[in-house]
Amino acid sequence: HYSAMGSDLAREGCVVVVSTYNFFPDALVGDQVADVNGALDWVLEHAESYGGCRSNVTMVGHSSGAHLSMMSLLTRALGARKPGAMPRSAVLMAGVYDIFRHYQYESHRGVNSLSAMARAMGGIGMMKEYSPAVLLSSDDDDEDGGSAVVLKRTRSTSVGSAEAVRQEIREYEKERAKLKERLKAGVEEAHSQSSIHSSGSGSGGSSDNGAGAGDNFPQIHLFSGVHDDVVPHYWSSEFLEILQERGVDARSVVFDDAAHLDFIACFNRGEGNEKQNDVFNQIRSNLIDVIKSDS
Repeated sequence: HYSAMGSDLAREGCVVVVSTYNFFPDALVGDQVADVNGALDWVLEHAESYGGCRSNVTMVGHSSGAHLSMMSLLTRALGARKPGAMPRSAVLMAGVYDIFRHYQYESHRGVNSLSAMARAMGGIGMMKEYSPAVLLSSDDDDEDGGSAVVLKRTRSTSVGSAEAVRQEIREYEKERAKLKERLKAGVEEAHSQSSIHSSGSGSGGSSDNGAGAGDNFPQIHLFSGVHDDVVPHYWSSEFLEILQERGVDARSVVFDDAAHLDFIACFNRGEGNEKQNDVFNQIRSNLIDVIKSDS
C-alpha cells in the first residue's frame, strides 16, 4: 500500500525506492533492522544509477517502518558505519520510539495480547534494546561500566515500572481528549487556518548527554497526528525532546486532524470528504517540502 506514495512522489520528480523487510514470525526486530540497513545501503550505492543523488536521499518510514528507520539511523550514527552512509534527512511518521512505553499503551487500550510487538522483540526484557528513546537517553559514564538509562524528565522507561507508565498514559490520554474537544469546538473557526503545529531546532551540535552526538545524525522530521489512536502523537513529542538533548537537528509537525493511516492514505487516492482531503493535502505537502528542501 506504499506504492501509491511512490507513484505520487515520482510524478513530483523524485526517484523513489519502496522497500520492505521480513515480517514476524519469519524475522525478529533485529533482523528487520538489518533488512532496513541493507535497503538503505543499496539506495546510497545505486542512487546515481537511477538518476538520483547520493547526497540528497530522504528516508521515509511510517509506524513500525518509522521505528525501524530510526533504529537503522541509530546503528549507523553510533556504530562503525563507513562515512557517507547516512541519508540527508529522515521523515518518521507516527512512529514508536520507546517500545516498553508503547506496549503499556497497547495494554491501556486492551490490544496488547493481539499485538506481536513483544514476541517480535524477543520478549519484554528485550524492548529497551530496540527503543531509540532509551538508547539515546543512556548515560555512557555509568559507574558500573554499563549503560544506565538516565532521563532528564519524570517519566520512567524501565521494564519494572509498568504501572507508573500506565498512569502517565492515563494522564496523557485525558489531555489528548481535552485537546480533541477543543479542536472539535473550534473546527469552524479554524477551518480556514492551518491545523498544523510545528516545533524543533534548526541546528544540531553538542549536548549535555553526549557531546557532538547530534552531528552523526541526519536532519530528522517527526510527523504525528492528534487523532492517531494507534500511535499517539505524544510519543513523537517526547522523542523530539530526547533528540534535541542529544544535539540532533530534529523538527516535529503535529497534524490536528490526522489519524494513523492518513499518513499513507494521502497519496494518489482522491478519497475522503473535504476535511479528510484537507488533512491529506497538508501531510503530502509537508513531506514533499522536506524531500525537496535544500537543507
